[in-house]
Order: sequence, then structure tokens, then C-alpha cells
Amino acid sequence: MTQRQFKRAVIATAALVVAITGAGCTEDVPGIDTPLATPTGEFPEVGLVRVADGVELEYRDWGGDGPPIVLLTGLGNSAAVFDDLAPRLTADHRVIGLTRRGYGGSTTTEDGYDVATRVADDLAALDALGIDRALIVGHSIAGDEMTGIARTRPDLPVGLVYLDAAFDRTDPSTAVFDECLPLAPTADQVLEFGPDEVQMIDGQLELVSMAAAARQQEAVLGAPIPPSELRRQVVPTPNGSIQAIDRSVAEAGINEGTNAVGPDYTGIDVPVTALIGDDADPAAAFPLSALATPEVRESLRDCAGRLAEVKRVAGADPLRAAVPSARIEIVSGGPHYFFLQQPELVTEEILAAAARAGW
Repeated sequence: MTQRQFKRAVIATAALVVAITGAGCTEDVPGIDTPLATPTGEFPEVGLVRVADGVELEYRDWGGDGPPIVLLTGLGNSAAVFDDLAPRLTADHRVIGLTRRGYGGSTTTEDGYDVATRVADDLAALDALGIDRALIVGHSIAGDEMTGIARTRPDLPVGLVYLDAAFDRTDPSTAVFDECLPLAPTADQVLEFGPDEVQMIDGQLELVSMAAAARQQEAVLGAPIPPSELRRQVVPTPNGSIQAIDRSVAEAGINEGTNAVGPDYTGIDVPVTALIGDDADPAAAFPLSALATPEVRESLRDCAGRLAEVKRVAGADPLRAAVPSARIEIVSGGPHYFFLQQPELVTEEILAAAARAGW
């Protein structure tokens, strides 16, 4: 892993794809470009829309009536990561999620992962789905796309909700992530697996139990992801283990694209909400440390404080300076995936943002 990828793994918790080494399920597991089929009339509805020559994006439609809410994912995820959150929003809104190229059932290409192309993909997908006004909600690296959408098509977003997503990854202060990550415990240091959960395969200890894989990903993220999203992350292998799908082409391209362009909030005049993970809390900044001893967590307190400061300097402060009216809140005890850990709070914030929006 390069230094740049290393940094992004912390900022966007892209380690999810690498950390989950096994899972099993009774349903069919999709291949790299195969969407999960959905019977007509059932939700979520899953489909593909063409956004460029030879490129299709997978969308996830949870139904609902009313003004649209669009959900954009962080690095390493498909729209299925919102399967627990989205239904909470459908009483008064139609809810749609997009999976960027390179992930889920969307097309994997050799290039096209720069911010401008990702924004163009999102806009083309929303146009194909007939969405011309929406509240845009995005997690992590989706913040770059959200800001790009607001600047490219200011008529489309009625409001923006950044879920640990308002962050300038070009800021030199982010070097602290490189320094702190090696100090945190790893999964193999804090988790123990029984003989029915792991097997020695080709000289490597591999997870073979769904329960073990679910426990591992929950420890890494600080919250469990929906089973539907886990099935977008892993596939069975001929040797009996279940491994993460190789998304290295997309990940490298997205890292390069995002690290090349910082966010520009100039001119954004719609209501903005930015919820920020609580990196000052060692157990939130380093979720695996929640399973370690109090002494280990205490040893990470200084690093956690430094990470929180970077989120202020490279995240909250630039946004507040450009959009003084923005609502910016720290999610107490919230890890990077706080929308999975505290869905009630995030639902309340999104619905409040929708109520403030200029429909």
C-alpha cells in the first residue's frame, strides 16, 4: 500500500475491503459486475443506468413518496451500505442511492475516477432516473462529489448533508493520519476466532464463518454493515475461503483523483449540514481499540486529539468560512461510519435538513 493509499484508508476507512477476509451466505453472491436482482415491485429496487459510453452505474431505489433524497457512498462501498438507513427516510421522501464506477454492479473502467468524472457520472445517473431536484447526502469521499454537484449544477441540490465528508484531503495536516494509524491495534490483536470460524488454507489462516466475518467488520468499523453490503464486498473462492473483491483499480484512481483537488465551497447557497465523527474519542477514532484494554485506548488519546484537530483544520473550519450558515456538529462517540452506529440521530438530522431545504 502506498503512503497515499495508507492515508485514504484512515480517512475513508477503506480498510473495510481489505479487513473483511471471509463471509458466507445462503443467497447468491454477485460477481464484480453483476447487480443483485430484485423482483419487480419489491424494494429496494436495483438497476443500472447508462452514464457514458460503456459505463453504467448501479442504483438502489428504496421507494417512498415525496421529494427525493439521494445517498452517495464512501470509498469502498456500494449503495447497499445504506440499506438500514434509507427505509427510515421513505415515509416522506423517495430515496435513491448511487454506486460509483468500480464498485458493486457499476462498471469498472481503467480511468474516469477523477472528481470531475465522478460528478458527471452522478449527474448523468440522476438525469436518467428523472431526478432534477434532491437533497444530496454523502458519506466520506462522496463529499468531493457533493460539492462538485453543487458547483456544477447549483439548480439540482436543495441541500447538502455531509456525513464525515466535508474534508480537504489535499491539506498537508492530514499527514498525522500516517503517523497515528500504526499505533492502533489490529484485528488479529483484539479478536479471537474458534476452530469452526477459521481454516488454514494454502498456508494462510482464512475466515470461513459468516459470524466471524460479521464480527470482524463490526470491530473494524465500530458498527455492523448490512448483510446486503457485505455480499457486495466478498465472493467465494475455489479453495473454500471467501475473499474481498479486488477493487484496486478503482481505489487507486479515486485516491489519485481526490488527492489532486480540494473542495471549493464557494457560491454554495443551499442549506448545509456537516456531521463529523468524534475522533477526539480514541474508541471512535480507532474502533478496534474499543475491544482493547483501557491502557491501550489511553495510549491513543494524544493521537485521537490530533486527528480531531485535523478534522477541524481541514474540514469544519474551511466549510464554516465558506458557508457561515452551515450546521456543523460532532457526533458524540461516533466513528467514521456513525450513520451505521447511530441511525436514529442521522435520520433525524437528514429529515431536519430536508425540512430546511429550498424545494
